[in-house]
Amino acid sequence: MSAVEELRLKARAILTEGCFVRPDRSMRALFVTDYPARHRDTEEKSLRLSEAGFIVEQDGALWLLDLNDEAEAALEDRLPDLPMPPMTEKNAAMLSLCRMIMLHGGHDGEMLRRTLLRIEEGRADLLTEELNVMCAEKLRRHEPLSIGAARLMIMYLEEKKKC
Repeated sequence: MSAVEELRLKARAILTEGCFVRPDRSMRALFVTDYPARHRDTEEKSLRLSEAGFIVEQDGALWLLDLNDEAEAALEDRLPDLPMPPMTEKNAAMLSLCRMIMLHGGHDGEMLRRTLLRIEEGRADLLTEELNVMCAEKLRRHEPLSIGAARLMIMYLEEKKKC
């Protein structure tokens, strides 16, 4: 089970049936749900989601759910620190990106979220392009990059190698 699906099920367990909880395609958050449009006990559920490590943000009739800093750090800590696979023509762009992130790594929730969502979508090609731009911007501002994003990409490459 993917990390995104695991987190979605965690949120789903708190929210009742009768609403959707899906990855946020706009990348504003990890998930979006229509729970507040369908139910009245929003204060209690929002509190329970917060206690479970989610940030709940109102967006009209929807909630945007993202991980708080502690939950992001816990997720990054659970990701295996795999060795870099051998570079090939097919994985060179992503592996080069991973190496750069490892050199300047730290914690960055936005980069981690984008990596989780793009890999879940099966859009590693788009992920590589987007993260190259994000890395350049963050390095110019002397901000850390996400070690978790690099670990997720290495896991993705290892999984892809098995297929």
